[in-house]
Amino acid sequence: MEEATKLQKWSGGNNAAATVLDPNNSAASERLLRTGEITEGHKFLNTVFMSMSTVHLDESPKYSYYHYRDKLSKDGKYTIKDIESFYSLLKKYHERDMNAGVFLSAAISVAFENNTDKALGRRIKKVDPAAIASRVNKVRLVNKEAAINGLCFELDQGTVKIEGPAGHKLGMGMRGGTVMVKGPALDFLGLGMLGGSIIVQGHVGKYACSGMQNGDVTVLKNADGFAGRNMNGGTLTILGAADDGIGMDSSCDARIFVFGTYNKLAANPRVIGDIDYLMAPRGSDSWKKLYQDLEL
Repeated sequence: MEEATKLQKWSGGNNAAATVLDPNNSAASERLLRTGEITEGHKFLNTVFMSMSTVHLDESPKYSYYHYRDKLSKDGKYTIKDIESFYSLLKKYHERDMNAGVFLSAAISVAFENNTDKALGRRIKKVDPAAIASRVNKVRLVNKEAAINGLCFELDQGTVKIEGPAGHKLGMGMRGGTVMVKGPALDFLGLGMLGGSIIVQGHVGKYACSGMQNGDVTVLKNADGFAGRNMNGGTLTILGAADDGIGMDSSCDARIFVFGTYNKLAANPRVIGDIDYLMAPRGSDSWKKLYQDLEL
């Protein structure tokens, strides 16, 4: 294998590998930089990710998220394009590992905040920061073989478009922004969401929107068991069918709409809404726009 293409596989514990550049192989990195195959920003993301990969993410994703944010904010100069490039090289992780997803969430958050600050700095004071943030902050993550866990952890602004499968705990603790998935998502979609919106084009796994407090989640296909469990607020809309246990142990402040079939004897009737009350019934222009938005 030529030095210029030499790669190192990172692994932590029993986790599967993600292919990233070896920061210790400076000759290979410099050669790839010269040929334009990677950028300085991409190299920086690789270096931080590998050097901090021993943090126990599953034990405390929140701690690790802010740990990454601190490092990225102080030392990093990278762009949205660098994040997109980094994501495209990641391989599939062990199903319980959140390392790459939380790292990418921190990288996206820092980049979005920097973009917003720059845009606001060029504007007059009487401007809506949220409108500016939604306009300048967009990232498109393309990877057809990886289902990275923990993406969009505590996202609070901007738009993240994922082309390919999404892993477990997508949008965990989200506070704002929009996530759109052109593909399926695994278990615990929108876990503990506080705000924002998620649209998933494909099938979703178990416990979607578990512990959700606020926000809006739309699933365009089917949902596995216990969707909407322990929801205290927010809205979950499922255009396909839902397995047993939908809405169990949820409060009356939560709203769940199911267009497909579900077992009414194994669901919480207090939170299942009548689809006739939906502002945009299936087949309307508003619902069709959901599909159009996912044409990344």
